[in-house]
Amino acid sequence: MMFNEVTRWIDLDAAVHDGIIKNWYPVHSGQWLADLTATWGSYSHLKDFKFVQPIPLICEYFGARVAFNFAWNGLYCKALLALAIIGVAFELGAVVIPMFGWSDTYSLHKRVVLAFSTVALIWARWAFNLWDREAQFFTRLWDIEDDEIEDSVRPSFVGDLEPSRVDRNNMEKQASPKMASFKMFCTTIITLILCSIVLVVIFVWNSLFEGNMGLVASICLTIQIQVFRIAYNCLVPLLVEWENHKYQRKYYDSYVFKQFLFQAVNSYSAFFYIAIKQKHTAEGCKGGCLAVLRFQLASTLLILSLARIAQVVFESNFVKIKLWWEQYQMRVTWIKRNEWLFKHVMEVKDPQEHIPKRYHVEEQSKYGQNRYQEQVENMLQLVLALGFVLWFGGVAPIIVPFCLAVFVVQLRASAFMLLSYTQRPLPRTAVGIGTWRSIISFMMQGSVIFAGFLVTVYGDTFRRTPLLTRMAGVFLYVLFIWTCWFLVDKFCPGHSDDAQLLWERRKYVVKKIMDQTMGDEIKAHNKNRGTPEQIHRGNSMRTFESLKQSVHEGRWDDIPHLEQNVALDGMVDHTANSFEKHKSSREELEKLVQTTRGLLKEGDSGKGGDGGGCTRMPTDDADEESKRAKSTRGRWMGGLGGPSSRGGKH
Repeated sequence: MMFNEVTRWIDLDAAVHDGIIKNWYPVHSGQWLADLTATWGSYSHLKDFKFVQPIPLICEYFGARVAFNFAWNGLYCKALLALAIIGVAFELGAVVIPMFGWSDTYSLHKRVVLAFSTVALIWARWAFNLWDREAQFFTRLWDIEDDEIEDSVRPSFVGDLEPSRVDRNNMEKQASPKMASFKMFCTTIITLILCSIVLVVIFVWNSLFEGNMGLVASICLTIQIQVFRIAYNCLVPLLVEWENHKYQRKYYDSYVFKQFLFQAVNSYSAFFYIAIKQKHTAEGCKGGCLAVLRFQLASTLLILSLARIAQVVFESNFVKIKLWWEQYQMRVTWIKRNEWLFKHVMEVKDPQEHIPKRYHVEEQSKYGQNRYQEQVENMLQLVLALGFVLWFGGVAPIIVPFCLAVFVVQLRASAFMLLSYTQRPLPRTAVGIGTWRSIISFMMQGSVIFAGFLVTVYGDTFRRTPLLTRMAGVFLYVLFIWTCWFLVDKFCPGHSDDAQLLWERRKYVVKKIMDQTMGDEIKAHNKNRGTPEQIHRGNSMRTFESLKQSVHEGRWDDIPHLEQNVALDGMVDHTANSFEKHKSSREELEKLVQTTRGLLKEGDSGKGGDGGGCTRMPTDDADEESKRAKSTRGRWMGGLGGPSSRGGKH
C-alpha cells in the first residue's frame, strides 16, 4: 500500500538513476530470515529429496508470485525424480540388451523413441494436473481471485492526464491504445527478426561441420546459445519498456512472452534442424540422424546444465565475495588513516576493534535484486530445461537427470540467495504461475505432434511408406496420447477437492457469522424472504427499476434527493440499532469463531493436500486456516472496532 501510494507520484528507479536518492529497497526482517533459513534456505537441504517447503510462510513474506514459483519448482523436482529413474532404466537397457545379442543398438534406439516418448507425455500430463491441484489449493488458501487483484500502475508509465474511463470525475494518466498495440507489434517483429538471425547462424553452424557432429560441435553450439541468451537479456528490457505498459501485469506478461519466444528458438532450433532437415541435406548424418541427435542432445544439455549450475552457484557467492572485499578494503583504509591516532593518542593494541561496523540494513544495499527480470530469468531456465524433456526426452532419456539437476540446484540456490544475499522483493499477488502455465501447456501439445513425427520418420513400421500413410500414423499417435491424457485426467484430475472443501467451509463460516450478527428481529422478518444476499439484491433491483421507470416517463419530482432517500434513512437507523446489539453479542460471536477454528484445525490436521505432488508443510494448513478465520471475522467486524487485516508479520 505504501509503495503504491509513493509510486503514484515518484518513479523511485528514475530517482536513483538521476542521483536524487542513493537507493531504495524493502528491508528484511531478521526474525523471518532466521526462521526461513533454518527450515528452507540453506545448502544443507540439497540432500533432502522430499522437497518440502514452507510455502505459506514464503507467501506471507515474499508474496504470492514468489511462493507460486517455488511451489512449482519443488513439485516438478519430485515429478522429475520419478521420471529420471525411468529414463536411466531405459538408457541402461539400451546399453545392456545389445550385449546379449537380443537386438542391435540402432533398432533398439528406435524402439526407445516410441516407448519413452509415450511415457514422458503421460508423465507430463500427470505432473501438469498435480500442479493445477496444488495451485488451486493455495489460491483458495490465500483467498486470491483473479478478477479481484488490484493491478498497480507502473511508475515509469508515460501518458496524458485525462478523465478516467471508470470514473469521469477523476483524472489519470492514459496512453493511446492504438499506439500501445503498434509498439507491441514493432517489438514482436524485432524479436522475430532476431529469431531469424539465430536460425541463419544455426544453418551456418551445421554447414561448417558438414554432418560431423562431435564434441567440438556441441561446445560451439553451447557457446552460441549462451552468447545469444546474454545479448537478448540486455535488449528485452529496453523493448518492453518502450512498449509503455500502464500496469505491472501487462509488463510482466509481455516480458515473459518475448523472452520465451526468443530463448526457445535459440535453445531448440539446432535440434529441430537435425531431426527434421539434416537427413535431407547433401551432407546427411554420418552414423544416422537419430544417433547424431542423441549425442548432440546429451552432450549439449550436459554442458548447458553444468553452465547453469555454475552460474547459479557463482551468483549465490558473488555478493558474499564482494561484501568481504569491501569490508577488507575498508578495514585496511581505516587502519592506515588512523594509524598515528591509534598509536600515540588512544594507545590501542588492536585497531580492528574500533573499525565501524556495517549494520544489516546498510549491508542490504549491496545485495543483488530479485525483481521482474531476475524472476523471469529463473523461471525461464527451468521451463526451457523442462522443454528439452518434453520435446526430446524420447530421443535421449539420459537428459532427464540433467534437467532434474538444474531444477534441484535452482531450487536450493535460489532459496539461499533470496534469504542471504538478495534484497527483499516487493510482494506481488498472482494466480498460480500465470503465463508460464500457458507456455507449458503449449509445449505439451506441440511435443505430442513432434513425438508422432519422430515415430513415423524413424520407426521401422513406417519405413518407405507414402507420405499420406505417415500423416495418418501421426494422427493415430496423437489420438492415442490424447486418450491416455483423458484417462490420466480421470484418475488424477486437475481439480483439487481440498480447495473445494476449503471454499465451502469458508462460505459456511461467513454465513454463520452473518446470521449471528443480523439479530433475532431481522431474521424473523426476513425468514421467508431468502438469504441476506437475495434480500439485498431484490431490494436493489426494485429500487433500480422504480428509478428507471421514473426517468423514462419524465417524472423527475418522484426521484428523491439523497438526503431524502428513505432507504438510506432506514439503513442508518438499522446500523445504529445493530451497533448496540452487536456490542452485547461480541462475546458470543468470539466463542463461535473460536469453536469454528477448532473444528477447522481438527478437520485439516495432518493432511498434506492432494497427495504426492504437494510441496507445502503438513502443519501449515491448519495454521493458515486459523489465520483465515481471524481474517474473516476481522473483515465483518471492521466497522465495530475489530481487526480488519490479516495480521501477517512483515
